Amino acid sequence: MKTQQKKNKYFGTDGIRLNAYMFDRHFCFSIGKFLGNYNNKKNKILIARDTRESGEQILNDISDGLYFSGAEIYNLDISTTPSISYLLQKEKNFDFGIMISASHNSYTDNGIKIFSKDGRKISDDLEFAIEEYINNNKNNSSINYYDKKYIYSSKKLLNDYIIFLSEKYKFNNSYNILIDCAHGSTSLFAKTLFKEHLHQNVKIINADYNGKDINKDCGSTHIDCLINHIKEGNYDVGFSFDGDGDRLICVTKKGIVCDGDFQLYLNAKYLKDCNRLSNNQIVLTSMSNNGLKYDLDNINVSYVTVDVGDKYVEKALTDFNLNLGGEQSGHIIHYDDLCTGDGLLSAIYMLNIISYYNASLDDLIEDLHVFPQILHNIKVNNKRENYKKIISDTRIKKILKDIKYNEKLLIRESGTEPLIRITVSSIDSKRCHEILNKAITIINEIIQS
Repeated sequence: MKTQQKKNKYFGTDGIRLNAYMFDRHFCFSIGKFLGNYNNKKNKILIARDTRESGEQILNDISDGLYFSGAEIYNLDISTTPSISYLLQKEKNFDFGIMISASHNSYTDNGIKIFSKDGRKISDDLEFAIEEYINNNKNNSSINYYDKKYIYSSKKLLNDYIIFLSEKYKFNNSYNILIDCAHGSTSLFAKTLFKEHLHQNVKIINADYNGKDINKDCGSTHIDCLINHIKEGNYDVGFSFDGDGDRLICVTKKGIVCDGDFQLYLNAKYLKDCNRLSNNQIVLTSMSNNGLKYDLDNINVSYVTVDVGDKYVEKALTDFNLNLGGEQSGHIIHYDDLCTGDGLLSAIYMLNIISYYNASLDDLIEDLHVFPQILHNIKVNNKRENYKKIISDTRIKKILKDIKYNEKLLIRESGTEPLIRITVSSIDSKRCHEILNKAITIINEIIQS
C-alpha cells in the first residue's frame, strides 16, 4: 500500500480524538467491522476503555461491528492504554488492540487508539484505510448484532500486567508515596501495585470515578492538586498520572515538579551508570527544554530530536536502536520493557533511581537546568488550514530566521485538540516574551483574515 501524502481526517498524533458525542454508532461500528475481518480473516481483538462516561457506549458500538464481522472479542473493561500494548506483546495471539480514551482531555472528549499485534500504534497507511472505510462503508449499523455472551472477559490477563510491572522494581526500599490517579484508569491498579506488590507506604487520591471527573482539576495536567496535597504530609515523592495511565509527572518532597524532561535526564544517567543505555543516546522531541540538552551534554549523553508524538519517539527508538525516549509531558518510553509510554512503569523507574543513588528526588534534580520556556495555545476552528497559513507566512518565517542558536520557537497544530500551540524558549525570559508576543500578534491576524 502506497503511503498517502494528505493529512488524516480523523487520526491525529495519538489515535482519534473527538468530542465524545461525535462518536456516533455508524462511526464506531465501521471501525469494528473493518478491524474484525481485516485481511479477510476473523481477527482476535483486545479492547478496553478508561473511566469516562461515554466509553462504555463506544466500546459496545465497536464491539457490535467486530461481532458482525466474525471477530473474537476480549474485553478488559476499564484498563490503562499501556496494558493493551503489554498484553499484545506478551500474548502474541491477538491481531489488534483497541483502547477507548481521550487520555488527558476532559470527559467531554473521547478517543480511539488502535494497536497492531506487536503492541505498536498502527501505521499511517492503515489509518487512511480505516478513514476511507468509515466514509464509504454501507450503513448497516442501525441493527444490534452482537450478543454479550460471546464477548470474553479478559480481566484475569491484567494480573499478568501487574506482575510484569512489579518485577521492574529492583530494590527493597520502602517510601512514603502520594499518588494522584486523576479519577482515571490507574485507579484500578495503583493500590494493588504499589502497596500489595511493591510494599510501599502509599496514600492514593482521586481514585474514585463517576464518568465525569476524569482529569478534572487533578492528574498530570493539573499538577497543583498533587503539590498542595504533598505539602500537607510527610511524603518522599508524589506520582501523578493522566486519565489512561500513559503519562507520569512527579512531585518532590518540597513540592517541586519533575516533568518528563527531568525524568528523561535521570533515567538516562541511571541507565548509563548501570551500563544499560543503548548507544549512549536517547530520543527527545521538539518540545524538550534546552536545559535538558545542556544537562545531557554535561554527562556526555547524545540525543535525537523528533516531532511531538509518542509514535515518532517510538519510531526513532527503533531506527537508532535506542532504549529510552520521551516527551516533556511525562510520556516516557522504556523500550527494553515496553514499546509505549506507561506512567506506572515510569513511576517504578523513579523508585529505582532514588534507591540506586540513595538520594531524595529534590537532591537529584537540584543542579539541573530549566531555561525560560513559555507555552501558549490559540483556539482555532480549522487548525490544519490555519496551521498551513501560519507556517507559510513571510512574517513568521522572518521570526524563525532570526531565532538564535540557544533559542526556540515552535509552532504546531495540536494532535488532540483544536489548538495551535506555540512554544518559545530562550536563556533570557524577557527575550522569550518578546518572541512570543510577536508570534501571537501575527498568528491572530492570520486567523482573523
